[in-house]
This record gives sequence, C-alpha cells and structure tokens, in this order.
Amino acid sequence: MNDEPIPYEYTCWESILLDVEAEKPEIKLEKRELNQKDIDKLCLSDYVQNWFFDEITSEEFKVFIDNLSEKYKSNNFDVDLDKYIADNFLTDVKIVNNVRNMTAYTGFYNGEKITVFPSGMGIPSVGIYSYELYNIYDVEEIIRIGTSGSNNKNLKLLDVVLADSAYTMSSFPKAFDGDNINYIESDKKLNQKIIETAKTKNINLNVGPIITSDIFDPYIDFTKYIKNYDSNIDYLALEMEAFGLFYIAKKFNKKAAALTTIVDIIGTHESISSSDRQNSLNDMIKLALDAITLS
Repeated sequence: MNDEPIPYEYTCWESILLDVEAEKPEIKLEKRELNQKDIDKLCLSDYVQNWFFDEITSEEFKVFIDNLSEKYKSNNFDVDLDKYIADNFLTDVKIVNNVRNMTAYTGFYNGEKITVFPSGMGIPSVGIYSYELYNIYDVEEIIRIGTSGSNNKNLKLLDVVLADSAYTMSSFPKAFDGDNINYIESDKKLNQKIIETAKTKNINLNVGPIITSDIFDPYIDFTKYIKNYDSNIDYLALEMEAFGLFYIAKKFNKKAAALTTIVDIIGTHESISSSDRQNSLNDMIKLALDAITLS
C-alpha cells in the first residue's frame, strides 16, 4: 500500500462502526465494486443512516450514498412516517413536541384536531409515550399504525391487520406493576370503529391476534423463536409495540388499537415496489384517521 490517506468508504463496508485511522490503517484494505446483492443488504440495514464523511471522502462515493439513502427511504417507509402523515393528510400543522428528538405534529383532519406522535421502537419506548399522552395530556384514544412481519400462510404482502389482542414474552408488565401476564386485548369499541370504517372504505381488514416481540425478527432464528408461543393460535403479525400500548391503556382506563401493514413475509425474500408500499400504507393511514375522528 502507498502512503496516501485511505478514504473511510474503503472500510465501512465491512463495518460502519469500525474505527480506522484513515492516515495510518493497520489492516490491508481493498476497494471493490459493490454488486446488487451488497447494495440490497445495505438497504435492508440501518447502515445508510450512519454513513459519515470527511474531507477525503470521494465525490463518487457521496453520490453513491445519496442514491442509496433514497432507496433506503423508499424501501423503509416507516422513516419519518409521522412527518409524512402531517405533510400529506393534515392541515394547519404545528410541531408540538421535539423532546428526545421525537417530533410530534398536531393538525386537522376533516375538521377534527389530530396529533401524530412517534412511539419509538419497542415496548419500553411506547410505554413511556403512551403513559405521558394518557396521563399528562389527557389523551383518550391512541391508534398505533406501522408495519410488521408475518409468517401466517393466509396473509400476503401489504395486507392490513387490526390486532384484537397481543401476546408477548416481555417482562414489561411485571416490571411496571408486578403483573404476570403475556396476553392483552385491545379496545373493542375502538376496534369496532375501525372495522366499520374499513367496510365503508372497501378496505380488506384482517382481524386477529398478533405477537409483540422484544427482538427484531430478521436478526433471530425465527423457527426457534416462534416455539415460545402457542402453536394453536393463528397469529397474524409480528411487531414490537402493540402489547405495551394496550397494557398502558388498560392501566389507566383508556382506549388503544393497533393497525399494521405486512411488509415482510418471514422466511421468504418477497419484496414490493416503493409505490405499492406507499399506497398500502396510505390506506392504513386514512383508515386510522377516519376511525379516530368517527363520533
């Protein structure tokens, strides 16, 4: 190797978190062209949001990352979903929270005042924000919307699921209030509003139990993991927040529901176009907004 500085992009493919001195690398590095498989792998990870640059980063690589970021955003529509809803469905929008970088928006939908608030990831995070919304801001109803995976043979990509209950292995209920439970139901009245709205909008709604996991399913042996749950129950989806939301709502006599769009069929490599995903999520978003404003 020569004495010229090595751009960081030569090393970050192996690990974006690898700390390498660009001027004095201690490992042999080779520049290679990324194939489509490499790019797809990057797009399915969180790496794209963590690229960093310095004065020796090549312009060619910056363009590559810009293009990769656009693909990442289109293939992972949960990114800035709250802002997307505020920009495309609400009027007279104001930012009402930016604490902890959790940007929340309040605006109007069909004349009704609506707040869109991010939940963060996982039961502990949604537990914090639902607790504060219910107890500090006197919110009565929360509908979680988002994406999920599924291993249910009767479901396909972009199907919309309404959770009538959630199962979990989480210790959150015990830690919160000493409750030894792993099953909880969502609010029946709020669910009924969603079901009625779906019928009027001709949206096919799959209603049933889901799993709320503390683990992101692509990172685990799912065949081994699913054995922790009752094989006699026909779970529709796997996500990471609904149980926590339902639990906090029950604790304070509030209402909660959860809608998810299936974007991952677990155990397969099925994919969908960004436009198809956006259109499906639009249906779910409008369903939630129409239901929450239904008197």
